Amino acid sequence: MTHPTLTHRPLLQKITAFILRPGLGGPQILAFQHPSAGLQLPAGTVDPGEAPEAAALREAGEETGLTRLRLVTDLGSETARALEGQAWLLRSLRPLDQPHPRAAEAAQIIARAWPVTIDDLQEGYAHVVYTERDLNHTPPAFEWSVSGWVPTADLATGQLRHFYHLEACAPTDPGWQQRGDRGHLFQFAWLPLDPPPALIPPQDGWLRHLPAPPAPAEVLFEQGDLALRELQPHPADYAALQRWLSDPRVLEFYEGRDQAFDLARVMRDFDPAAAAAEGETPCLIFHKGWAAGYLQFYPLRSDADYAEYGLPNTGGTWAMDLFLGQPELWGRGLGTKLLTAFSAWLFASTPAAALVVDPHADNARAVRAYEKAGFRKVKLLPAHELHEGKMVDCVLMEKEAVSG
Repeated sequence: MTHPTLTHRPLLQKITAFILRPGLGGPQILAFQHPSAGLQLPAGTVDPGEAPEAAALREAGEETGLTRLRLVTDLGSETARALEGQAWLLRSLRPLDQPHPRAAEAAQIIARAWPVTIDDLQEGYAHVVYTERDLNHTPPAFEWSVSGWVPTADLATGQLRHFYHLEACAPTDPGWQQRGDRGHLFQFAWLPLDPPPALIPPQDGWLRHLPAPPAPAEVLFEQGDLALRELQPHPADYAALQRWLSDPRVLEFYEGRDQAFDLARVMRDFDPAAAAAEGETPCLIFHKGWAAGYLQFYPLRSDADYAEYGLPNTGGTWAMDLFLGQPELWGRGLGTKLLTAFSAWLFASTPAAALVVDPHADNARAVRAYEKAGFRKVKLLPAHELHEGKMVDCVLMEKEAVSG
């Protein structure tokens, strides 16, 4: 069958939002079940005069109901062409019953970006048909359709789709419902990237804009609402770290408020392979399934390692650094619970005989958390760390393994 064709049409600007988070088993992506159109990602159309990045945040917020979203990075774009005899509407309109501007309008609107089939062209007008089908059936079941004449100037035969990595900055439920446009009730859930979610075509091909999922994450322990797993070299993990390490509240006692990290620095400074080569194990802390902070630990091996803490080389001492990156979780006893669980795991799973840490001497909240978890103050370490342009005092604290 030969279809009428349009040439030299403008591109319809579209966006897709990959909303990622670190999951306990590996990176996860936010997707939703459409009641009649399968499993999908948040996506939409760029408004006239709107920047694609702004459209990504707007569309993702409208579809998901999430209010604290941030754009992590631009993942590029791709162009798609409509099949022969098909197009998309550049604006919402009511089709006409005749190919002239004074013709009667249909009662039903064909919305902007809806796909239509073209079955005739006459003097600047195209006769189009939009059909709504339920994709939950094989083949898709017909529901309703609308047809009529529309100006060819309002049709696009190509799309330029922009892809963005977004992050939810506050914890969410594992799944929730959100009412979308046209009254549809969407079922949202965080899904693993390995294996990839069974998205509808062509969305199942969009995941190629993301790096391949890393090897399965090693979970060191789970205890109640808390868990610890090794850091993965994936944008989901790196984005969480970058957000925490650009928050002045976190940087006040970790790295310094003059040391805000961008994504490139996080990827360089927190590369798990480089850390492993140095004998360090970087980890993410999870609270109720949501990444909540960072912890790294390592054995002291050389005389120089021990001298950094003002200790003789007795062997068997390990050190750690950590921070909770979600300030809303501070002051709730999570640090003490984490430290207690981690030290118990470390002493049971490694040759460690003692664990040391060196919080800033003026970080009373951290010092109290360590004491409640069984750490004792050993000594003051004067001018021990360069922080925000000056040398600051730290306090050496130690917890020993219980013998027997």
